[in-house]
Amino acid sequence: MPANPRLLEISDAELLELIKEDPAYFSNVYKKTKDDCLRFLNNLVSGGRIREEELDDIYQYALIVLYETIVEGNFRLTSGFQTYLKSVFRNLLLKMYNGIQSIDGVVVDDVEV
Repeated sequence: MPANPRLLEISDAELLELIKEDPAYFSNVYKKTKDDCLRFLNNLVSGGRIREEELDDIYQYALIVLYETIVEGNFRLTSGFQTYLKSVFRNLLLKMYNGIQSIDGVVVDDVEV
């Protein structure tokens, strides 16, 4: 898929339809959400003991959850991609802080909490 700056300006609903046609468009979700989502994660755990690399891992994991949900046909866009990703972040961090060692097969032992 060629780079197209216009894709960063389209609505999440339009992008979702493109992803359903060609999953390669999913990279645009990453481009649209990365900065805001990482800022949100930093604010969510401010003062915590989670390193920046671990925040990146949490973001990547949330993207995988979103991608799999879309590909499986189970995703309904009721707000936006960022809102969905932020709810995944919250759930993941709550599970980590509550001592759960594995989330959907992903071991979270390496994350310092």
